[in-house]
Formats: sequence, C-alpha cells, structure tokens
Amino acid sequence: MYDSSTDFAAHESLASPFARLNRLARRAYTDGRSLAVAAAAAASLKAVLVKLAYAASSITPLSLLNLRMLFSLPFFWLLFRRGSTPLTLRHYGLLALMGFLGYYLSSLTDFIGLQWVSAGLERLILFTYPSIVFFLEVLTRRARLSRASASAIALSYLGLALAFGHDLQLGRSELVWLGAAWIGASALAYGLYHVGAASLIREIGASRYAGGVGLAASLMLFAHGALAEPFAGYLSLPPEVFGYALLMALLCTVLPSWLAARAMARIGATATATIGSLGPVLTIALGWVVLAEPFSWLQLGGMALVVGGILRLKH
Repeated sequence: MYDSSTDFAAHESLASPFARLNRLARRAYTDGRSLAVAAAAAASLKAVLVKLAYAASSITPLSLLNLRMLFSLPFFWLLFRRGSTPLTLRHYGLLALMGFLGYYLSSLTDFIGLQWVSAGLERLILFTYPSIVFFLEVLTRRARLSRASASAIALSYLGLALAFGHDLQLGRSELVWLGAAWIGASALAYGLYHVGAASLIREIGASRYAGGVGLAASLMLFAHGALAEPFAGYLSLPPEVFGYALLMALLCTVLPSWLAARAMARIGATATATIGSLGPVLTIALGWVVLAEPFSWLQLGGMALVVGGILRLKH
C-alpha cells in the first residue's frame, strides 16, 4: 500500500542538505566578515594574472590595465544602475575622487611595480594598507596610538623587510627597490581610498558605489591611454593576454570591488581591511604553484609576521 509519509520523509532527507547550503549561502551573503574574506581571496589572483600577461607579451602596465577596465565596464554600469539612491553633485565628485585613488592611481602604480617584484612581495606590501587605514583613523579621531598597536605595526613591517630580502636575493636590487616603491605608493593610495569609502557607501549603497567608482576610474584610464599609447598596439597582442585581462576583470576587479563594498557597509573600513589576511597567503601560494616563483623561509617568515602584525591591530 502506498505510504505518502515515506515519500515525504525521503524528500525531506534529500532537500535538507540543499536547504542547509542555501541558509549558509544566505548567511555568507549578508555577513560582513565572510564578504571581506571572499573579496580578499578574489583579489589575490590579480598579481598572478598580471605576471602571466607580462610573461606572454611585451604589454605595458597602462595597456593591460585598460584592457582590464574595458572588460569590467559593462559590469560596473550594471552595478551602478542597480542603485536607486539619487546622487548629488557632491556624490559624483566623491565617486570621481574614490575612483582616482582606488583604481586609477592605486592600480596603475601596482601594475608598474609588478614588473620588477614577485607576486608574493607585491601582495605583502599591499597588505600593509590596514596599518595606513589605522593611522589615518587614529589621526581623524585624534586617538592615541597604543603600545600594543605600535608593536603590531612594527611586527608587520619587520615581516615586510624579510620578504623584501627574499626578492633582493632573486633579482637586481635597484629594480626590486623601484618596484617596491611603486607598490608602496599603491598601498598608500588604497589606504586613503578605504578611509573615504565607508561613509559614501552608507549614503548611496554598495552596488551604486562599486559601479560608480569603477566607471569613473575607467574613464580616467581610457583618457590616459588615448593620450599616451597608440590603439594599434592592442591589435598585436596575443589572445591569451585578452583572456588574462578578462579574468582580471571578472574575478579580480568587479567581484572583489562589490564584495568589499558590501563588507565595508556592514563592518567598516578597518575591519574589512584587517580580515583580508587570507589574500597574501593565497597570492604567495599561487606564485609558487602557477608562476614557479622560488620559495624561501625568509618569504614564509615575512608573510607570517606581516599577517600576524596586521591581525593584532587594535583600536
């Protein structure tokens, strides 16, 4: 005899794992900490893809960055259109400023520096931006820098010195210094971007913010590219470079930008910056596996100190 309760129980047992996964996905989607980690993981692929593009062709940093933003442009537009908050002239001005700091200046100096340093060192230098965010917030709040926070920052920069020594052993020291200086400028610009981002995101929403900042930066980069480099140079690039640029656009630009914006709206700029400690670890691991970058205990020790120091920062 047919027993409907048996079928119902079987259906429930099958549906239960999917229901749990759905609940976990919804929780991760709304949890600021999960969003910050996901943003860092996606962004960690960028340095590896940039190095692969440089190895595949003689493309310039500006051209590669313009390809990245060109492929990102439709997604930025969709994100911007999703928002419904009316924008004032002040909002547009702030979006332009954040686009200049977060994508134009920070990305361009980063791509230039990656010509001469390893993917691992690049990510570790960039990962010091939480300390920049911390210093700026201490200054704006006129708070006192505690001994614990000072020691945490000192620990992270000691680790950076160890990782820097790793790169000095691998290449020409003057080029490593030059690359590190460019990426240091990128970290400073990105720190300033993070400080200014949180309040604007609260005003206009994460989607409209991420899209508006990306659109503003794209226009700046396209104008720079049109003035500095001939368009014909893009036609001679090998197909794999376009593939790397497309991956950078999807995985390392649009996705982490949107995730980080949502995270900052929930937990603030400093917490978002600090939780991204997974980024340097993944980048260094991918550098070993994908790029065959040499491993050393200096690099490993430097990574541990940088990440450990940043995570110990307290307000």
